[in-house]
Amino acid sequence: MKIIDRIVTGLANLAGKLAGLVALICLALVGAGVAMRYFVNMPQSWIDETATWTVIAMVMLAAPMAQLRDDHIGVDALVLRFGPRGRRLLAIFSALSVAAVGALMLWAGIETVSFSQMIGIMAQTLAWMPMWIVQSLLPIGGGLLLLTALAQLLKILQPGWEPPKTDDPIHGTRSHE
Repeated sequence: MKIIDRIVTGLANLAGKLAGLVALICLALVGAGVAMRYFVNMPQSWIDETATWTVIAMVMLAAPMAQLRDDHIGVDALVLRFGPRGRRLLAIFSALSVAAVGALMLWAGIETVSFSQMIGIMAQTLAWMPMWIVQSLLPIGGGLLLLTALAQLLKILQPGWEPPKTDDPIHGTRSHE
């Protein structure tokens, strides 16, 4: 179990770091786009398209880390009303739900990439760029999210697993120890 946890944590960390790098690229692109549009009066449509791709990349690459850290949106006011057994069942349901979403993203992403490759869809403003390259972010992110959720599910199913501690039962902030 520790090996699986290390591999999944390593992949999620790597994806999270890539998401941070992509965020910096997005910031630079948006800044350049604003400067070109408003200071030089030469809007660059390729920047807008590329910035959109970077936002998609950030979400797809950061989602597994958010799942691993238990940072996704939750209804702590509801969860805190349950005892340890109820929280365990909710954690199992949550991990299964995220795994299902990850599996759907993986499947739909593979289908989308295959279709784009088959008919040769290219980017609008960067006509040399095949869209399947950008669309591959969907199965990559979905696959990482699926792996993360399944690793969490295995951990939750281990004897002795306890739900995450809360620092503030009123606001439900989580402690990431």
